[in-house]
Amino acid sequence: MNRRYRRDPQSIRRNRPVGDTQPQKKKQKKTRRRTQLPSINIDRVYLYILGGILLLTVAIYSNSLTNDILNFDDNEYFENYPEIVELSFENVGKYFTNYYVLMYHPLPILSFALTYKFAGLNPVPYHVINLLFHLFNILLVFYFIRLLTQRKVAALIVALLFAVHPMNVEAVSWISARSSVSYLCFYMLGLIQYVRYLSSDKERKYLIYTAIFCLLSLLSKANALTFPLVIVLIDWFYERDMIGGVKGFFMGNEKGKRFDVSTLDINWAWAIEKTPFFALAFIFGLVALGNTETHGNMAESVNTYSFIDNLFMVCYSLVFYLGKLLVPLNLSAIYVYPLKDGGLLPFEYYFTPFILGALVVWVVRSSTYQRQLLFGFGLFLLAIFPTLQIIPSRLFIVADRYCYLPYLGFFYLLAIFYCDLADGKLKMPQAFSQYVLIGILAFTCFFSYLTHQRNTVWANDMALVSDIIDKNPQTPYIGRAYGVRANYKKDVTKDLQGAMEDYTKAIEINNEPINYMNRGILYYETGKYPQAIKDFDYAASQKFYPLLLYNYRGLSKFNMQDFPGAIADFDTTIIIEPDFAAGFANRGSAKGSLEGQTEAAIADLTTAIQLDPELNNGEAFRNRGILRMNLNQMEEACQDFREAFIRGFHDAANLLSQNCPNDLDG
Repeated sequence: MNRRYRRDPQSIRRNRPVGDTQPQKKKQKKTRRRTQLPSINIDRVYLYILGGILLLTVAIYSNSLTNDILNFDDNEYFENYPEIVELSFENVGKYFTNYYVLMYHPLPILSFALTYKFAGLNPVPYHVINLLFHLFNILLVFYFIRLLTQRKVAALIVALLFAVHPMNVEAVSWISARSSVSYLCFYMLGLIQYVRYLSSDKERKYLIYTAIFCLLSLLSKANALTFPLVIVLIDWFYERDMIGGVKGFFMGNEKGKRFDVSTLDINWAWAIEKTPFFALAFIFGLVALGNTETHGNMAESVNTYSFIDNLFMVCYSLVFYLGKLLVPLNLSAIYVYPLKDGGLLPFEYYFTPFILGALVVWVVRSSTYQRQLLFGFGLFLLAIFPTLQIIPSRLFIVADRYCYLPYLGFFYLLAIFYCDLADGKLKMPQAFSQYVLIGILAFTCFFSYLTHQRNTVWANDMALVSDIIDKNPQTPYIGRAYGVRANYKKDVTKDLQGAMEDYTKAIEINNEPINYMNRGILYYETGKYPQAIKDFDYAASQKFYPLLLYNYRGLSKFNMQDFPGAIADFDTTIIIEPDFAAGFANRGSAKGSLEGQTEAAIADLTTAIQLDPELNNGEAFRNRGILRMNLNQMEEACQDFREAFIRGFHDAANLLSQNCPNDLDG
């Protein structure tokens, strides 16, 4: 064998064996072993990455799960609407016929009622449900972008940015924003079904599924009004003949086709297909505008800002959202309307139209990438449109949670840009895609940190309203924030001096009667009865009729020995709430302090006991016992003292030992 190689050296150099060349066969086997690579399941890799995105989301939102139920809309659902805490078939009907905190959103209300049924006011389940919605929405966003673009990498990028962006914290960490995460869930399910409808040669069942999810989204939040416009945008993206022969609407396709005016002819089949969606949006739009408090906000805005002012504020809002997309710093739960100085808005409002104009010019001139830009910007603009305060109907000019859906348009643009770079479809060095990917990962780390930190702002009333106060000028609305912080200081941290200062600051900023009432209660609790009565009198003069006001004013008058005045206030509490046990008990105590009113006092205390035997640890029993003792009804008096003692009113022990020694069992 060696002799053969020596006779034909060319065969060695050319790697051609001559005759029976066993050594050469061994070399070929080694070569095959070196070139064999383990097979990689690409689909499984994508699933692992998607799972990693979900785990990252859980990690950065984990500190939101222990946040409180806030005195920032959260508490209103459970304090002001008794049907939410009393789940029944009858009350479920109310969820679909009433407004809650200025909004029509029956499905989130139903979810609150169900959660309360099983968890009460434990805040953890409410936050867990919000986070589960967000996690499911991440999966839906991934699936939608994958269906739309047939690019899994693009879908992963959009899902990643959607998962961690700090502007989404408000939608996820605030219990009251359940409507935001739930409406997007059904919205994305509807869009997915619609893309499947277009991809399946228009199978009708997918269109029916689309309509069902559209309805559920509308029942979750009025922002779903944009759904029919977005599916029209998807039609344009798929180059459907919406208007006969105009597939390249607004622009040419990649082959240079241009809009042809002569082909203008409505595709009636397409128009009929969209009619139910626009009908639903129109009906729910009217429902959303039907709230009377919304009308009040509109009227107040019309008196404050002109139509031109509103146009500048709309431009400012769009620039604001564009800026926070890349630099989501200095976020706030409230962004108040600007204060006018000399009839003018702040300077930056007049500058924003130029920024938007430059952006429009750039999009129009970007002919190479124009289609993608139009789709991404179109999705953003259509989704954000209902929240642009063209005719202001809310108390704030912008809000973080409003970007929960619209930002998908920009995330889509970045993802497609990266994929086209990586695939060599753009006239740029292909290696540039690596820098873009590094940038995306860097932003992911930056956003994840900001999101985790932002969750702490929503931890409790103190943290939230302090953040609002620090980041806004002292407009009338901020007076409410001072009032909420004062409540927290009084009830939770027991900082009574700090609470008094915040109530006073709230009154200076916004002369709302509720702050007078709350300060009056604090005056009462610190024994300053004259100051309390003064604050209560002002609140009452403003046609403010909460039960607490009259109850505490009555108690203040009682302590000032003004028993007739106290009785009059307790009468009012019973008129406001006929089953108010404390009102009967307090009125009984006041009547018992007047001559000739003992029997009437005993009757009131008896009614209070019937309504709530445990009231103030049985204090009503003790007071009735004293009145009966004054009437020499010792047997009945001793029985009342014993009932008071059993219920925890320990002062009754002295009364028992002094007046009923044989009735005290130790």
